[in-house]
Amino acid sequence: MLNLVATLCFAVQLFISLPKGYRPDQDNGLIWGGIQADQSISFQLMRKKLTQFVEIIRQDPAVAKVAGYYGGGSYGSAFVVLKPLSERRESAEEVTNRLRPKLDQIAGAALYLGADQDVRFAGQTGNSGYQYTLLGEDSTELYEWAPKVADALKHLPLLTDVNFDQQQGGPEANLIIDRATAARLGITVGQVD
Repeated sequence: MLNLVATLCFAVQLFISLPKGYRPDQDNGLIWGGIQADQSISFQLMRKKLTQFVEIIRQDPAVAKVAGYYGGGSYGSAFVVLKPLSERRESAEEVTNRLRPKLDQIAGAALYLGADQDVRFAGQTGNSGYQYTLLGEDSTELYEWAPKVADALKHLPLLTDVNFDQQQGGPEANLIIDRATAARLGITVGQVD
């Protein structure tokens, strides 16, 4: 009988102390970030935005290391290694909340940060821990409603870093270089920056 009471007390204590929710947040000292810019951004400008994001994160006292990469298009990534919890005293979520206002000051691109989780639940990768997918048979109707839904979600105080990844084709330009003429004039492709 004493074992039963002890087991029940232990079970109640576990129920009280364990995190609750759909997916309890975990702090393993890593933060992942997804960078999203306007789809018509140039490679050079995106590189500058990435450098600005990395520098802001590097200056935070809880950060040990940060790295970012961008391979083209309007998306990039950042990875942050935090100092050990004994040295930083803040959770990964608190660090991201502290960084968010500083990162929001960079115009033309957004960095969405989140604590890295060992177990992920997702049908596809995105810039957030949770994803809402809007589907429809009429693309014109989706193009109309997706920004409206995203805007409505942004006004909910429970949600942060709401974004949508709808891309409708930004302006494009084809640059054809007459290499013979460029060489004759002493211009290299590296000078077109």
